[in-house]
Amino acid sequence: MFAYLSQIYSLELRRLLTYRAEFWIYFFGNLAGHMLVAYFLWDAIFKFNGVSEMRGFTFRGIMLYYLLVPVVDGVIRGMEMTSFSREIYDGTLNRYLLYPVSFFAYKIASRLAESTLALLQLGLAFVLYLILVGVPDGVSVSLFHVLSGVGLCLLAFLVYFCMASTLELLAFWADNVWSLLVLLRFLAQLLGGGLIPLVYFPDWSI
Repeated sequence: MFAYLSQIYSLELRRLLTYRAEFWIYFFGNLAGHMLVAYFLWDAIFKFNGVSEMRGFTFRGIMLYYLLVPVVDGVIRGMEMTSFSREIYDGTLNRYLLYPVSFFAYKIASRLAESTLALLQLGLAFVLYLILVGVPDGVSVSLFHVLSGVGLCLLAFLVYFCMASTLELLAFWADNVWSLLVLLRFLAQLLGGGLIPLVYFPDWSI
């Protein structure tokens, strides 16, 4: 079974890298747009408050945070939404009955390929930031932190995959599950610190 899963993983990697230019243009374009919004927003917030640090974050630290947010989101969530439900609706789910691996194992292997590329992008973005900007005050970088971060990202990937796939399986009974997935993504970003760092939440909510 492992041999089949490794082939699925390899094929999915090759498929994702078929259009390399589009792959990297989308990555840098999405990252640049995200960073520009974060830069002007937090620059205004820091200047308005007249401080150099807010709850442990310097301006350079918050920029590093928002640099990593969209890339970590790609590791956890992957590129596709509603792939399960779409296959249920159009009937292509039947083809997985002929495969020598289970449906969920196939999907995890293919999504893991997406997460692997997102991890590479995460490492590239992190290294470029450290080279161009430097290590922000209060941020420590070590091999232990890197390995812990990768492990937590993969664990979060599995948790999110289980939650999203559970909602998508409702497509067997419901006419539309897209809105549920949008709600899940919003809640994951809000409660997971994707929209704003959790330290800025009110004390009673943490």
